[in-house]
Amino acid sequence: MKERWTSISEKRFFFFLLVLFLPLGTLICAPELVRAEYPDKPVTLLISFDPGSTTDIIARSLLGGAEKYLGVRLVPENKAGGGGAVALSLVANAKPDGYTICAAPTDSIVYGPLVQKVPFKPLKSFTPILGSRRLRIALLSFGVTRPGRRSMSS
Repeated sequence: MKERWTSISEKRFFFFLLVLFLPLGTLICAPELVRAEYPDKPVTLLISFDPGSTTDIIARSLLGGAEKYLGVRLVPENKAGGGGAVALSLVANAKPDGYTICAAPTDSIVYGPLVQKVPFKPLKSFTPILGSRRLRIALLSFGVTRPGRRSMSS
């Protein structure tokens, strides 16, 4: 009777295939274990002006509805300075996972880069989530928070 394995290299090759395809098979059979559902932790809402400002009041008034819609707690943080450029810079440099969003007036996004040097590009650095012409405020994120479900209003 012939031995099944003829050399050590064949044994190593079989072990390599086992190590390679066993985790891959697990990923294919159980995708819900690999992918977490968004959102699975609180979302930080950076407000680009001081507490009590118009931007702050509008952003905090939207928190209740947004928390119901997302099903997760939104943590507001005021990051005032530079006409909104500080908060916008923090969002532009944040990890693009949708867990850091910003409430900023559209003037800060459009006119800010025209009058001062900012470390972001208004058209490339952000993904609009919600905008309003009447209120002149926008919720922005770096990266898409809910793929396929962007909302814009006027």
